[in-house]
Amino acid sequence: MISRWLMSRIMRSVFSYSAWVVVVFVSIVLCGGILGPFKGTIASTPTVDIVVMTLGTSIVSLCMLSVLIIVLGMAIFCVWVDRSSAGAKILWFLLFFSTAPFGSVVYFFCVYRKLVVASHEVVNA
Repeated sequence: MISRWLMSRIMRSVFSYSAWVVVVFVSIVLCGGILGPFKGTIASTPTVDIVVMTLGTSIVSLCMLSVLIIVLGMAIFCVWVDRSSAGAKILWFLLFFSTAPFGSVVYFFCVYRKLVVASHEVVNA
């Protein structure tokens, strides 16, 4: 029952969106470091402060929700559905919790998507 729910089309979409939100957020943060010298020019406009704070809060909230979804979803999938060896699962869990969401995003792209696509192809054949 858990495997059907975790491998459903809806959850696959939710995990995919969550993974991409994390990837985009990390890209924005890295670009923010590159664009740092221009912060003073942008921040000098009074209306920009309100817009930046509102937009920033929304983006951070979305990213926090995405991190929660991807980390918990991939951890549950790894425990209940993935048929890898115990050693491989332990390594994935070390990666999940030592690198926060990045290990889960890597697991999503490397393991979860392949297993779900393969299982859907078997069902459809």
